[in-house]
Amino acid sequence: MAIVDGVTSPIAPLSTRTGGPLSLDAWTRPKSVIDRSLIHGMFTLAIPRETWRETVNGVEVAETAALVNSSSVFGLAEIYAGPTLNDETVLDTFRSPRYEPNRGHLYSSSIILPNPTALGVRDFGMFTEENGVFFRLKSDGFLYACRRTTNGVTSVVEEKINPVLLAMHGIDISKGNIYDIQMQWRGVGSIGYFMGSVKNGYSVEVHKMRLLGTLTGLSVSNPSLPIAYHATNLGDNVLIQSGCADITSEG
Repeated sequence: MAIVDGVTSPIAPLSTRTGGPLSLDAWTRPKSVIDRSLIHGMFTLAIPRETWRETVNGVEVAETAALVNSSSVFGLAEIYAGPTLNDETVLDTFRSPRYEPNRGHLYSSSIILPNPTALGVRDFGMFTEENGVFFRLKSDGFLYACRRTTNGVTSVVEEKINPVLLAMHGIDISKGNIYDIQMQWRGVGSIGYFMGSVKNGYSVEVHKMRLLGTLTGLSVSNPSLPIAYHATNLGDNVLIQSGCADITSEG
């Protein structure tokens, strides 16, 4: 038996309020949610030059020149940092789709991170040099949830993702997994970081930046963000491999 609006019913109530009162319209009718991809990329035969650009040590590779440290290998994008200490390579999209107000913002990708303790830093998510949200792998072998913003000075908030939680879900970051970042944004909302649970067979939240009601400025000052990968050599020519990536506007 269930009680719905004060009336006893033998049928369990529909979960129309799982998103809170605003999941219903002004007439208490359930709202539909239809996601829309803003930008996406795959690397089946090549890294499409009309979509992606490569920057090596701060210098953008000319569109007419061959990519230096990025390539498609059997459908995987492979982004190396570069062979020399302190080399940095960024592969990102030309387009930076803007966040759409009053909608969720979702980054999704498939990633492989060979040799997690190699000496380097590997970032992937949606970001520029000044703003963004992304995953970070450091040479300590741990994953971090990161948020970057600029308010006169660029700063990065870096929070370690609990390795015990990853182990509970059978996650080995050196093997292929799915990664998602979901922003309840509006400039001040919380940000969730997700990975695919090998144990459960679906994505689970592995970290939450609980920002609602805590900030005195925007969490990210400019939400027009490209899909991006960034590899830095701190002793090893570290590698990011990716099967695909997408940024979607939710609802």
